[in-house]
Amino acid sequence: MKVGKKRAPVAEARADTPVDELGEKETLMHYNAVLLEDLKSKMELIIEWMQAIELRFNVTFEAIDKRFDAIDARFLTLEAAVRGLKGDIMILDAKFDRLVPRVDNHEHRISALEQA
Repeated sequence: MKVGKKRAPVAEARADTPVDELGEKETLMHYNAVLLEDLKSKMELIIEWMQAIELRFNVTFEAIDKRFDAIDARFLTLEAAVRGLKGDIMILDAKFDRLVPRVDNHEHRISALEQA
């Protein structure tokens, strides 16, 4: 830069405008305001990104909750079936216990008939 020669004013200060190129009207405060606006727009992008991620997580978690609800329902069905089968087995066990003495009695009678 030559001494004494005025530099042409910058048409519009942007975030990447060097500080030494600012004219009289474009003060350092204005440049900082431009930088702040740039930071603000980047923060807005970050906020939008976070909102998109939050929405996706909410959808994913809702799907996971539905799957767990379905699994819980199936588990309850299985639990009820097992309890029913346990009751059936207990009934069969009681019937079997009543049959054992009768079978033993028949075995003794058959053995007695075979010996006679």
